[in-house]
Amino acid sequence: MRANLIRRLLRALLSRDAENMCFREASALDASGRFLARGVAIDGTPFDKHAFAVTWFILPLYVPTDHLHYTYGARLGMLTSGGKQWWEYSDDGFDNLVASIAPQFEKEAMQSWKRFGNLQGFETLTYEDFVAADRLRVAEARLYTARLLQDERKFLRRVSDWNHVKCKVRDPLDWQCEVIERVELFLSVWKRDPEAADSLLHDWERGTREALRL
Repeated sequence: MRANLIRRLLRALLSRDAENMCFREASALDASGRFLARGVAIDGTPFDKHAFAVTWFILPLYVPTDHLHYTYGARLGMLTSGGKQWWEYSDDGFDNLVASIAPQFEKEAMQSWKRFGNLQGFETLTYEDFVAADRLRVAEARLYTARLLQDERKFLRRVSDWNHVKCKVRDPLDWQCEVIERVELFLSVWKRDPEAADSLLHDWERGTREALRL
């Protein structure tokens, strides 16, 4: 799928929400707010050069990363019973293509951004809300988010949730070890100096922005 067609499609789907979006090769990302970014991506398939899927996602910038990922998101149609997941494009039928995707995009992507696109909403996310999310990553994100909200009760509950999820990990994979080490580092800093832990989250946010050139 050609880059100019991808960008045209993204702009058409986002409509008025495209104003703060940073457009990349096959994605668009809005990181104009603090802490959370929202994005959408077009993914093709090697099995059909005309077929593509649309994936929406939210990126918590205070969880360190050096690349875009869809952990907290989903392909259109995956969270809706009977939802369509793949479309085919053609230059002649562009308007019809946009019209066929737009209702599902509004229902799934736009509504999810509205629900989870702020710290209060993101802190309530569950494993079932995102197809690609692992329970360990969800527990990590909720813990940091609760800390940013400066709600001690919520934070302590998320610490308890984290310990419960961590204890269920057996023979952790490399990425799980990385997540566990990062959270345990954060908690050790928090126990010594809560303000230093807050600063660490801000440092991680800045690091993610720099890595992604936001």
